[in-house]
Amino acid sequence: MLPTKESEIVEFKASLSEDCKLKSGRAISALANTKWWKIYFGINDDGCVLWKSFWDGDMQILASYYASKIDPKVYSNIRISNNKLWDIIEITITEKKKKIHTFDGIWYS
Repeated sequence: MLPTKESEIVEFKASLSEDCKLKSGRAISALANTKWWKIYFGINDDGCVLWKSFWDGDMQILASYYASKIDPKVYSNIRISNNKLWDIIEITITEKKKKIHTFDGIWYS
């Protein structure tokens, strides 16, 4: 079941736009410094699922983007969840022992 609102461990992004990738990268870096969390692409800030379709290549684009920007690397589970009407991309990050992750060389908390 999908969450209906954002929280300290849940983040929503409406699309795969450069702005959403940038903001999610910062969030991944900050949250990897603290605890486990999830980010969902295809859900707006109000918790509404958008009628989008994603494909496996979108997951690879996100994985490559984060791998090139976050140091040290953050390993995550990226998957597409779908039903007959919509797709979302769900990224799960687990808590890391090393707590100093940066995004584009900047530390976020």
